Amino acid sequence: MIKVYCNVHASMAFFLYVADSPWVVLTDAKGSFTVPRLPKGEYQVELWHRQGELEKTWQWDGAALNLRLGVSHHKKEKRKNKFGLSYPPQDDDEEIY
Repeated sequence: MIKVYCNVHASMAFFLYVADSPWVVLTDAKGSFTVPRLPKGEYQVELWHRQGELEKTWQWDGAALNLRLGVSHHKKEKRKNKFGLSYPPQDDDEEIY
């Protein structure tokens, strides 16, 4: 995972996930996903969200599998800018763009 933060705005960031696998998928707006044509076998599943990560090994037998994961609210990371100084105070809009 490569995390890139804006040096001007503390709330601006992007995250780049690099994987060497044909089985990488993104979730839809509801958090659902499908891995097409996945052969039966044992797999290491790695899930990433900006509020947390999960790794789990599971055995795939070809049947449908529903995973339900919860991400709890996390404490916002206090980063410094490239000069080691704090960012100026934010507006009420604390969302990452």
